[in-house]
Amino acid sequence: MKAEEKRKSIITTGMDLFNQHGYESVSVSDICKALNMTKPTLYRYIPRKEMILVNYYNEQQLNALPEVQALLKEKRAEAALQHMFTTMHMTALSMGPELFRVYRNYSLNYENYSSEVLDPQIELLTKCIDILEKQDWIATRQDPDRLARILMNLNEGLSILWTSTNGSFDLPKRFQLYCSSILNVRQTPGGLTVPIPA
Repeated sequence: MKAEEKRKSIITTGMDLFNQHGYESVSVSDICKALNMTKPTLYRYIPRKEMILVNYYNEQQLNALPEVQALLKEKRAEAALQHMFTTMHMTALSMGPELFRVYRNYSLNYENYSSEVLDPQIELLTKCIDILEKQDWIATRQDPDRLARILMNLNEGLSILWTSTNGSFDLPKRFQLYCSSILNVRQTPGGLTVPIPA
């Protein structure tokens, strides 16, 4: 088995076990046993148990970026923006509050997180917002990079609240409401006016 295949099998097996038994109930030994792998071998690919969650989440986000770029090339900036945040929310929902909480707590201290995931996301999000401002799809007139960072911070804050309340609200719907308000959305792609939330 090639190195990348081994790394992916560790992530897949780890996520399966976490979803079945809960993060705290699954040890590195349990993952090794399921994979018929020694701990030194596993640690060669994934140095810490938390990194299984970080790798899983980050890969979902990075895998979404080509589709976001394709939508931008098709001049569908609103769909690109939606696809980016939908991927974030669907990944969080698939993990559930417990796993997402562990991921979020660990990733805050993960030094390469920004350069690997956040920077490319903000770059594409900035392009989306710049296009949407020029198309008059949104009424807010701010620096697109600043707005991109505000939306990412909004998503971060709502995600933390969602995990701390054990998933007590609809994360994508709440984000969409606040996002529409921040951007002051004028119209849908079909030209229909969208009421701005109070």
